Amino acid sequence: MNRFVVVLALGLLAIFLESVLLWSAVPSYVSPHLLIILVAYLAFFEVGIAGSITAFSLGLLMDLSSAFLLGPWAGACVAVYGCLAVLSHRLFIESSLVALVVGFAGSFGADILYHVISYEFRPAGVHFLVEALPRAAITAVLAPLLFSLFRKVLFTKSQSSRRASPAVARSA
Repeated sequence: MNRFVVVLALGLLAIFLESVLLWSAVPSYVSPHLLIILVAYLAFFEVGIAGSITAFSLGLLMDLSSAFLLGPWAGACVAVYGCLAVLSHRLFIESSLVALVVGFAGSFGADILYHVISYEFRPAGVHFLVEALPRAAITAVLAPLLFSLFRKVLFTKSQSSRRASPAVARSA
């Protein structure tokens, strides 16, 4: 329960940074998906029911902060979490390259899913891809850095050595 509260607090901080600080300083297509990086991190280090509920809660926080619809970001976060959780047993997330690719795929996939889910209420053509690609690239660059930061914040030393990655656990 304590970790759930810490992750939600990190999610609120990510939403605050994205919505308030970065929104006023840079264009939206250059602003990274900090919340999706947190969801991707959960997909590798918190695989299970608790992780999926946390991903749903983070998406719900994003929906509540956008004040548009209740559900598209929650659905996108759960879908990204599910896809990455399935891959988590096959990928070695300690690699910066893998974290970079996961950050790009998670951000781009979440943007596409969000626009598909909310298409009926806000028609959009393919012009959202022009914003989604640079945003995914910026998110990918920040993903390895934030993964290491999340690992320090969310896990103690005994937990991080024991649950570093499913691939590490299998090889040991």
